[in-house]
Amino acid sequence: MKKVIISSVLIALVLLMSSCGSKSIQGTWKIDPSSLDLVLGAGFPEEMKKGVEEAKIEAKSEKAQKELDKITLELLEGGVAKLKHADHADETQEFNWKQNGNVLNLNGEIDGEKFNANLDILESSANEVKIGFTGESLLEQVKAERPELMEQIPSMFDVKKLVEGAKVSISMKKA
Repeated sequence: MKKVIISSVLIALVLLMSSCGSKSIQGTWKIDPSSLDLVLGAGFPEEMKKGVEEAKIEAKSEKAQKELDKITLELLEGGVAKLKHADHADETQEFNWKQNGNVLNLNGEIDGEKFNANLDILESSANEVKIGFTGESLLEQVKAERPELMEQIPSMFDVKKLVEGAKVSISMKKA
């Protein structure tokens, strides 16, 4: 369960992008699930929207907040990132980070899975960073970094319409 949660948090971070200034976001952060904003793509199937809405409610729940309060993301000097869970200090996930203006790059390997993702920084201050991404930018990154995943999408979906207009954002607060 803990690995699923840590992986989910990392995926959530990796799946976020858009734009901001070039102020460094180095520091220790906690995700604020109440700030989750998700807009589904124009071609997202109607029959699946209810499930997504339920997932959004669950992601913003008190239970999710309590679990995420145990998780920190440390963006350290020198480009090392550490994802930690208070209940599992012996299983810290370490990977790389780099900020180039309003783009945050996260890359490395978690549980044997390599990743390399660019996230846009939408807003940043000393105490809060809002990151997000568009469906179109996510699709381009998946095509570039993990093209084999494209083959797993059922043919009944028009992927371009599925992601058209989609966007996700979430905030992290200074720990």
